[in-house]
This record gives sequence, C-alpha cells and structure tokens, in this order.
Amino acid sequence: MRGVNRMSVALLLALPALSTVGTSVAESSGGAELRVAAVSGDHPEIDIALDFSTVGRQPGRVVLYEPVGFKVYPIRPEGSVIGRASMTAANSAFGTPTYSSLAGDVIAHEPPAQATCGAATPIGLWELELTLVGQPFEVPLLVDGPAASPVPNGGSIALCVPATSDGAPLPVLSLAFTLDGIPPPSRRGSYLWRAVVTPLASDRRTLRPQAAYELRAIVPVSHRLALSAARTPGSQVVLFRGRLTAAGKARAGVFVRLVRLSRTVTPAGVRVDDAVVGWTTTRRDGTYSFRTRVIGTRTFRAAADPTSGRCHGPSIAPAGCLAVTFPAVESDPLTVR
Repeated sequence: MRGVNRMSVALLLALPALSTVGTSVAESSGGAELRVAAVSGDHPEIDIALDFSTVGRQPGRVVLYEPVGFKVYPIRPEGSVIGRASMTAANSAFGTPTYSSLAGDVIAHEPPAQATCGAATPIGLWELELTLVGQPFEVPLLVDGPAASPVPNGGSIALCVPATSDGAPLPVLSLAFTLDGIPPPSRRGSYLWRAVVTPLASDRRTLRPQAAYELRAIVPVSHRLALSAARTPGSQVVLFRGRLTAAGKARAGVFVRLVRLSRTVTPAGVRVDDAVVGWTTTRRDGTYSFRTRVIGTRTFRAAADPTSGRCHGPSIAPAGCLAVTFPAVESDPLTVR
C-alpha cells in the first residue's frame, strides 16, 4: 500500500460538456452543508457527508479539497473494502417527489488506463457498490495524484454518478461515505476541508460554473467535551459541569445536551432507552453546567451538537462560501453513584 501525503478530493458528478453560458448566481443556495468528522483510536476513519436537500438546485459537480495533514491511501489491495457509503436521490418528473435511498460498500479496484469523468488519469480506483431495491448501482471514485488548486492540497478523487435511464445525471440530495483506516492528523490544529459545488443549468444536463459555491468543514484536533459531577451534600441534586474545546481553544455558544444512558440486554438484543435530562449552551470560555436530581446509580454523557455558521475570509468559488460546519462531539461516560 502506498500513501499520498498531500491529498485533495474532487467529487465530480459525471456530465456532458460544460455549459459556457454566463448566468446569474444571485439566488440562494439554501442550507447545503459539508460535514467531515475524523475518528481516532484502534479503528480510525474519516466520515464525509454532503447535503443538498435544501438547495433547490441539483448539484452537477463537487470538488472537495482535503487539508494538508490528512493521509488518504489511494492504492489499496484489489477487492478490499475501504469503507461504506449511502446516497439519497429524488425524482420530481411526475410532480410529486419520490425519494430513493442507496447504500453499500466502498471497494478498491485497479484504476483505468486513461482519463475519464473529466478527471486526470487516476492512480487508484474505488467504487461505491450501492444497491437500489436489490439492484446493483456502481459509482466509481477515481483517485488522482497532486493537482493544481486555489488552496494547499494534494491529489483528487473523482466521484462519477451514472446517468439515469433518460441520460441525465442522478438527482442527488445527499451523499455520505466513510473511509476506513485513515486517522486524523497527530498535530493539534483546525483542519479546513473545502467543497466547491457547481449546480446544473435548467436543462439538468450542463453545468453552471459561474454559480459554483463553496462549503467548508472544520475538523479540530483535538476536539474535547469534558464532563464532571459533584453531588450537593445531603441532597439528590448533582451539579454537572464541563468545558468544550477545539484544538485547545474554547468554543462558545454551542448547544450541549446531558443524556442519561440506559441500556438493557434482552433476548432480541440491546435495548437503548437513553433520555435527555438537561440542556444548555457553552459560555464564552467554553464552560457549561447542569443541575438535576439523580436517584441511585446512573451513567451520563454530554453531547455537543454539530454547528453551522457563516464563512470568514475569501472564497475560492464564484458565488462565495455558504456555510462552515463543526462536527458533533461527546464526552466520555460518567457514572454518578
């Protein structure tokens, strides 16, 4: 297996030739988001999700730039499972939208010998081997080497979505895939992922490059939500408190939930009856606190929701940057006796 130290990711939806007609890009792109989470430990992985469900315009091309520091290994053993993938598509041809969900694995294969899908000749090939109502649906990911970019990055991965029966690209609402065996960087910092999304023109076949917009996702290393507890003497009231930090810096104004964990082993499996017992937002210094009654021995966990905000700094897309996201994070479980 050979690693690529600097890797960008270009997710390209397979299309005919680009449209060269200039069009307005003033309309809103809604709540489209890029979300990236890095999981460390014994089974590291990268989780990447793109949501276009509220945009109102079908995406035609997505170029995802990976920050320097992550190491994606494009060449894997033939037939090995790299991760998992899911996709949601919609069809409004008959007036009422119908939705389809596809899911499957990401499998490594030998790369093609020539350029395809509008991308350079790849050095690796992965495929999203999805199924739709029991029917196979293969989506290739063409892994390329270092490429020119407006931001520091490495190579590219081209995601080519096959056309539907009428020859038009599949109308994608959301896409998510996991890449196994890729740990987050060891160096502390805030790692910025960028996606440039080019929507389709009104004919739903050609691209509108002037309408391309940017999405961002920050992956902090480390990202920590601390939780501690102290019982008020002579009472059942417990004070829970902690602090939320990203790359060592406080995160303020983030919604935090306190969850009481309840797991019961039954003949049918493990039954989960977790319950939210409190919520608050972090203060300017990242701290938060809850007070609640606790009877007997109970186990709790704090959870900070994913957040989305406005972008800062110049954008690499003609229509600007729409949103930047932070991933969710949970504390370690805490038992109060």
